[in-house]
Amino acid sequence: MKVSFGSAVERIAAQQVRPRRPAEVDAGVASAALTRVQALRTALDALDGAIPTRARTTTSTSSVTTYTDVTTTTTTTTTTTVPGVTGSATSTSALAATGAATPATVTGTSEVNTAPTSFGPRQPTWSNASTAAPLLSGVYTGATSGTLQFKDTTSGLRTVGASNITLEVTLNGTFLENVNLRVGDAPGTKYTLSNGLSVSFGAGTMLTNGTFSTAVSATTPTSADPTKAMNGIGDASALLDSGVVVSNGSFKVNGTSVSVGAGDSIATVLARVTSTTDVDAAYDAVTDKVTLTQKSHGAGPTIALTDDTSGFLAAMKLDGASVTPGTGVDHTAPMSAISEFAGVSAGDILVNGVAIAIDPATMSLYDVLDAIQASGAGVDAAFNDITEIVSMASSTPEAAMTLDSNGTGFFDAIHIVDGTYGSDPTTTTTTTTTTTTTSVPTTTTTTTTSRRVPTAETLRRMEAFSRAFNTLQDDNAAWNGLRAMGTLRGAMDSAITGKLGSGKSLFGVTFLTRESGLTVSQFGAREKLSLGRSLRQDLRDVRTTLVGRTSPDTAGFLDALRSALVFAERQLRDVAAG
Repeated sequence: MKVSFGSAVERIAAQQVRPRRPAEVDAGVASAALTRVQALRTALDALDGAIPTRARTTTSTSSVTTYTDVTTTTTTTTTTTVPGVTGSATSTSALAATGAATPATVTGTSEVNTAPTSFGPRQPTWSNASTAAPLLSGVYTGATSGTLQFKDTTSGLRTVGASNITLEVTLNGTFLENVNLRVGDAPGTKYTLSNGLSVSFGAGTMLTNGTFSTAVSATTPTSADPTKAMNGIGDASALLDSGVVVSNGSFKVNGTSVSVGAGDSIATVLARVTSTTDVDAAYDAVTDKVTLTQKSHGAGPTIALTDDTSGFLAAMKLDGASVTPGTGVDHTAPMSAISEFAGVSAGDILVNGVAIAIDPATMSLYDVLDAIQASGAGVDAAFNDITEIVSMASSTPEAAMTLDSNGTGFFDAIHIVDGTYGSDPTTTTTTTTTTTTTSVPTTTTTTTTSRRVPTAETLRRMEAFSRAFNTLQDDNAAWNGLRAMGTLRGAMDSAITGKLGSGKSLFGVTFLTRESGLTVSQFGAREKLSLGRSLRQDLRDVRTTLVGRTSPDTAGFLDALRSALVFAERQLRDVAAG
């Protein structure tokens, strides 16, 4: 355990008795002395932290290089590859003389919703606390557009079905008629107006003077909403024709079954048609009609709608619609039935040297292109039935493609010339022999390791400590007038003598005594050399004397002096505070 100097300092303080001066004089002197004591303790702490803990190891390396001539013969082989060009070919003109083909289509015979008028909202809200939700339906047959308002003219709060209730109906503020709800009328009962609309109410109550309204138009037709459920109610409805119902079921498009749910939207069913059949289906919001379009162009592919168990086709006005045939050549038919292929005969065509059998009497253009694709010849083949153009390309990048009708006349019929398209990569190899004489270096490396104690920071901190020490010693007013400073002087003398001996020398740093008896330190050029030498030659002894050691636990000179300064600070702070 480190030696504590607090008790010794306190004993010295008890022995110091000086005449008392005015308190305000002591306070000023004490405040100045406190600043110098604190500065000395700061310099002491900095010196404590700057004393090295160990020597630094430095490694230096020196090398000597010698050279020996070595002759080397090198053979270099250079391979140069020129990238190939992917072979491709397309028909130089459309196959059919009539030009581009068109697809077959079917369009609804009329709008999905044929009502020439409109109204909404269909589920208006009450202006007051009434809870019987209104629902409007039907087709508006009135000749005037505007706001149709319903007002409860019955006094008090009434329950639907349990009370007689009268609603006054006005159009643009002009009375039209009354709607009378009677005792026993169940919620949901429809009350038909003279303008073709019907109103019903859910379970709940109505409160006097409550109103709700809807906008009616005699000139704006109603259009279906393809995003809402076909069995929806009011404003959540797809707005099919009044009275039209779509149920769970299905229908067929060109023999492919398409399922229908009553809760589906129009858009959902049309998307199902497009994704599962050979027909595209779309709703036109401008015309309020549904159109089906054959995905294959030409006169052959058609659209057949059958076996509807859901009522969807009737709701879309497609059940009686006529098919508008496509135009152009039907390339799904055997080539022998098409005039453009009159010059094609049965035999083998060659694609990249692979023989592919064709027969115009039994194979269509699509059949031949599929056979090329499946032959393993490494060629992709496709036909655009809109532009009437055949496209062929090597399926391997940077590979040539060779086409040969081989007497069948097939490629001539699709307006592609026999021959080779593109090119394969080409490789050129060049060998070069080179004789080289090289000076080969041999390097011998010597490594030297040395240990060095860093002293510059320690010496700088010791010099600062010496200045702060002497600055404090020069404060004669404090030393002569304050008891605390007498205590500090005794403690400092004790620390210096106790740790450094009667010679008061610290590795070349000498603490001198003035005639007045105060101790001051001397740290000049000679002292710097002496302390630096001690740090380099016996760092452990320097650290033990200044800092102490932990095993066994022994305080050093700096700890002893720090204890005296800390005690003096506490006493001076009390005096300075008055």
